[in-house]
Amino acid sequence: MTGQKHLMTNVNLLYDSLLATGHVNSCALLSRADGSVLASSVGYTPSPEQLQVVLDAFASPAEARKSGAKFEGRDYKVMRADKNSVYAQTGKKGLVAVRTHGHVILATYGDAHCPAVCIEACEKLGEYLRLKDK
Repeated sequence: MTGQKHLMTNVNLLYDSLLATGHVNSCALLSRADGSVLASSVGYTPSPEQLQVVLDAFASPAEARKSGAKFEGRDYKVMRADKNSVYAQTGKKGLVAVRTHGHVILATYGDAHCPAVCIEACEKLGEYLRLKDK
């Protein structure tokens, strides 16, 4: 598959699986190997600092739950952190990160979104990618 075609497949995957729910504000598909952004929603490119916050939470889940996380300039309370998932929230805004064999799915939700729908969509996409060994 060519690079452009692969990129469009990843973008379509994000739109069909996450943004189409109406409960995801922004999202990105990242490479676990190097942290590169493989695809993202329009206008959203996670910064290296944002990516590091998520990777640190996966590396030290107990510390993330205890200390929280700084994301997009805000302090987030980490509600869940384990080897496959990180959920964090500040007020009615939050982030969800799901890790698979080769990828990290990162999504944010806002005031008007239902966190449970965002979480479920991210987890289902993660499960799909794990089944495909990706």
